Amino acid sequence: MAAQANATTRIAGIMTQLLQEQREARTDAAEARTAARAPKTVSEYFKVHMTNKLMILCMVTDENDLPDLYSELAAANGKRDREVIDMAFREIANELDLPELAPVVTPGLAKKITCLRFAGSNMDDLDEGVSPFSMVIMDHTTPSGSAAYNAAMEAAHDYDDLLRGSSTADLADLKAVKGSKALLPETYTLARAMLQAFKIVLTGLLGETHRVQMAYTGFLRAYINRENFYMGRLQLADAKMGPTRLLRHVQLLTRAWFQGVWEAATPTVAHAVPVPDYKAALNKMAVGDMAWLPAMPPNYVRTVTPTPDDSKPEAKGQKRERASQVSNPQVNPKFDDFRTGISQTKFNDAIRRVGEPPKVTRSGKECVMCASYHLRGTCFTNCKRAADHQQHSEEEDALLYGWCQQAFA
Repeated sequence: MAAQANATTRIAGIMTQLLQEQREARTDAAEARTAARAPKTVSEYFKVHMTNKLMILCMVTDENDLPDLYSELAAANGKRDREVIDMAFREIANELDLPELAPVVTPGLAKKITCLRFAGSNMDDLDEGVSPFSMVIMDHTTPSGSAAYNAAMEAAHDYDDLLRGSSTADLADLKAVKGSKALLPETYTLARAMLQAFKIVLTGLLGETHRVQMAYTGFLRAYINRENFYMGRLQLADAKMGPTRLLRHVQLLTRAWFQGVWEAATPTVAHAVPVPDYKAALNKMAVGDMAWLPAMPPNYVRTVTPTPDDSKPEAKGQKRERASQVSNPQVNPKFDDFRTGISQTKFNDAIRRVGEPPKVTRSGKECVMCASYHLRGTCFTNCKRAADHQQHSEEEDALLYGWCQQAFA
């Protein structure tokens, strides 16, 4: 009987110990869940190494001095990241008195920000990195801009529904809505709005007084103050893609700075990376120099195919060669007063009235000057006067100017 009593006592002790261990395990698990749900610091959320990189980028020495966006993301602890960024940008837009220009925070843009992929890995892929091409705003000026806005909003709402569990979509759908496509503006109105939206984003990412944000603000203010003049210069240089190439200028300069600072090993090295000189392009345009205008990556270039002329035999049965647009990077400002008169109809009328433009000698042969290239700043590769698609001498410009005075009087 004593042995049986001892065995019973041992079993009871073991059971008590097991129950105690189970209670402790449940308590530990509950505390772990509570800690996981608790707001994190920036370094806990982004990890120490990435937080140090972020402080170098924002030029602060304490994570508590980083822009509010990062502490708000850390406090959300990986939940509602897109909504947190969206609310931050909307608040900044209201402070800047630009409430309608807060960009749609697409799932793709949110992912770039939370992963700190500001530069992207390929400068010719406009879908990568955070740039003006990432800015999708409410646009009523073009069908493509309106469609892009509607698609971005739908993707944002689908992403939020998936994270809340209020959608029946699966992981594949979540990955699909995270994709982002670069928006190429077709008008200068949309280009200006996208540049203003990018100011909102730079303020959120770097802070209001950051030297890059200040340099960009100065550029944007100067551009808007003389927008009509700069639009004219860009239109002359590239009638089709002027708005897009203006954004390309900002994208390349900003990306180079992001990449240079991100790769810097120390704050001293990072501080030595030059601030983007956005305004240099405006200064060059003021003296008629358009050589700064960056080329677009080949897969983003819009080519123009002229409408076939049925009076020509090749248009009826033969395949015509696709013509591409060429731009004059240095249109002489003296022709600004005439470029509005260079529509095809007015140009044909002028020729009937005063005759063709003057002739020049190219490669030992005489050819008629190309007024489109030298006045409007653009032409096509299949132009009959393509030999004149080069810079004029002062004497040649003087001859063309004299012709314009008669033709467009």
